[in-house]
Amino acid sequence: MFKLFIILLVAGIIELGFLFFVADSDMLEVVLTNEVEKVQYWFGKDGANSIVKKTNSIYETAFVSTGLVETSFALTQASLISEDDPLFENRSDGIINFTEHIQSWLNGRITAFWRVIYHAIVRLYIFVEWVPFIVLLTLPAVVEGLVRREIKKISFGYSSPVIYNAALQTLPFTIALPAIYLFLPMDSSPIIPLLWGVLMSGLQFFMFSNLQKRI
Repeated sequence: MFKLFIILLVAGIIELGFLFFVADSDMLEVVLTNEVEKVQYWFGKDGANSIVKKTNSIYETAFVSTGLVETSFALTQASLISEDDPLFENRSDGIINFTEHIQSWLNGRITAFWRVIYHAIVRLYIFVEWVPFIVLLTLPAVVEGLVRREIKKISFGYSSPVIYNAALQTLPFTIALPAIYLFLPMDSSPIIPLLWGVLMSGLQFFMFSNLQKRI
């Protein structure tokens, strides 16, 4: 369990580090555009428009209307070398150019940050669209697993501790995968949440059908 936590933590740090310090804001815009086109293929134009509309609404309410976006950009507008500074005239052009470069870089990072947040909200709504189907997959898998366990108890069948432990150890890692999906730095198929649901239902089936009998 601890090893899985470390793996997820390292993967998350690498992913977020790439998004916030390496990825170009224009590249992220292209990734979002490509993914929205894929959403239109799977959910139709109306479905895609609905997801985008909901995303715009929550993004506007939570980040724009509250002034968070404006404030984040305002923090970089104040020049590191103020023209009112008496020493401004004594500053070299190299230092001034370097300061402007830093400001430009910070603005680019902030723009990339907000595009990542917006894209994550889009993916969250994509995930929500698949939730009813994931529930339809998961509940029968759990029930079937429990029924098979009861059959094994009655018929003295064998419940594999290897399969049970493998499913149990893999489950926490699988549960955490949606968090990685939300911030994946590439355009991904909208069917990924459904595939995640298939994996989750399969793991729960094998886990419940191989629950170890109490002595």
